[in-house]
Amino acid sequence: TKRIVYLADQLGINLPAREELVASFTSGYSPLDPTRPDTGSTDSTYRLRINVEPAMLEPTEF
Repeated sequence: TKRIVYLADQLGINLPAREELVASFTSGYSPLDPTRPDTGSTDSTYRLRINVEPAMLEPTEF
């Protein structure tokens, strides 16, 4: 849930149930990408460890 809300916010996607999703966040910090090492900065708003480069979150064209 944390990852979905974070990514939606970063990409400007409106989530109709955003506040309900935020209320369901657990207290611990989760890695943004669980397949990568648990390093990087933390974001207390989303309770995530941002372990990817910001450029990886940019939309790409195919």
